[in-house]
Amino acid sequence: MRLRHFHVFPAVALTVFAFPASAEESGKQLYTTYCSACHAPDGKGATGGAFPPLAKSPWVQGEPHRAIQTILHGLTGKVEVLDKTYDLEMPPQGAVLNDQQIASILTYVRSSWGNKGKPVSEAMVKSERSATSKRNKPWTAPEILKVYPLPHPKSPISDLIRTTYEGKWGSLPDFKKLKSTSVEEEHHGILNLDNIAAKDHFAVVWEGQLNVPKDGTYKIVLASDDESALFIGGKKISEVKGLGALNDAKRSKTTKVALKQGETPIRIEYFEYQGNQGISLSWTGPGIKGTQWMSTPQKSQKKRPLPVIDISPTGSESVIYNNFLNNTTPRSLAVGHPNGANYAFSTRHCAIELLWSGKFINAAQHWIARGVGRTDPAGTNLIKLGSPVGFVSESPARFKGYTLDKLRRPTLKYLIGEHEITDAPMPGDKPGQMVRTITIKGSGTLPFIAAKGIKIESKASGGFVLGDTWLLTTDAKSQVTADSLTLEFTPGTHTLTYTLIP
Repeated sequence: MRLRHFHVFPAVALTVFAFPASAEESGKQLYTTYCSACHAPDGKGATGGAFPPLAKSPWVQGEPHRAIQTILHGLTGKVEVLDKTYDLEMPPQGAVLNDQQIASILTYVRSSWGNKGKPVSEAMVKSERSATSKRNKPWTAPEILKVYPLPHPKSPISDLIRTTYEGKWGSLPDFKKLKSTSVEEEHHGILNLDNIAAKDHFAVVWEGQLNVPKDGTYKIVLASDDESALFIGGKKISEVKGLGALNDAKRSKTTKVALKQGETPIRIEYFEYQGNQGISLSWTGPGIKGTQWMSTPQKSQKKRPLPVIDISPTGSESVIYNNFLNNTTPRSLAVGHPNGANYAFSTRHCAIELLWSGKFINAAQHWIARGVGRTDPAGTNLIKLGSPVGFVSESPARFKGYTLDKLRRPTLKYLIGEHEITDAPMPGDKPGQMVRTITIKGSGTLPFIAAKGIKIESKASGGFVLGDTWLLTTDAKSQVTADSLTLEFTPGTHTLTYTLIP
């Protein structure tokens, strides 16, 4: 008889228990007979670790209920042990082994190979057998862990409080202006997203005391799905911005910070837009053996490359894409013209913030992946014109929608203060060229930032080179500083032409 998927509970700092020689010998003999063929005599997994290890396995330490149930009813499907996934079948042994034999095997396993678990009694096994006597199928890992979860990792955070908020945001909200929906203690000091009523559109703030073991420099790793920020001692240490998957390597932020021994306040802010959710926080440093987790350990999975779903124009009509792009505000309006001139217009700022040429968008991230998250434009010669760009006014910009011509080319409409603006970025005569016609109704001049925070060079022949890639020409008055190009618009019609530099 083989125990193929047997794992047990987490290591607990306990005194070393003295087991009667006869019980220890009986447990070892039973383990050798029934378990060692799969889990190996040293508990490390037979055939070079092809089977799950029992040595130092969190599945065999702590309270014994989960291990007893695994032996009684077996385990099927994928299971993760010590950061490795196994997919083998462990058959039920409840009909083969009696209560005393199971207790002896577990007592031996829980006191061997570095495991430090309490002995298991015959009465414990008898009680577990009775409690699930009607069960007639093996456990799966998610099923058994829901009933008998693995012990929480040791956390350096004490007095941890979790405050939850509900609402729909595109980035971390101002929590001072919000009313919480619940406040709970996290007794284990572990960041936890379980038992939150809302599955999408919620935010959480954790606050507690971080126990720093020694003076020195600590390396802290933060990752989240979606946005998060870490504060220690009242100072922002790290943040993960925007929407995206937890397992995206680009969303894992590592920060080094000098800390003094003792307690210091820690605060973690997090919000979830929709789809998957998760947060991961760990640290290494003086007085810490290996990596210490402040959240449930999260294992990065290798992402499968997404296919290409090219939605570039194929005929004479333009293409519109209203979704999340990198380097612009959420739900920006992206437009691809048949001549390869593409732009992204922020409906929040009422400004064109991105230009690129060639292919338009690979929609795989949003169409067949997790549905949310930011993606990059698919083409080349991408330039971020800056932030903020567009019209300058003390009054906030207000987007009023757009109209489409017969070739699905949008004319954008928005208000800047009391000025009414129509903005028509159309394809030019050259590949990648865009001619933007802006009409202003109102009175007085209106400053317009055409580019900011990028390289800007005035051309003697006229126009301005933006980032060595695009030439901007215009009929408006202009003023250039070290990294900013400001135009002066008056009521009427003005033209801006963006042309690729060969």
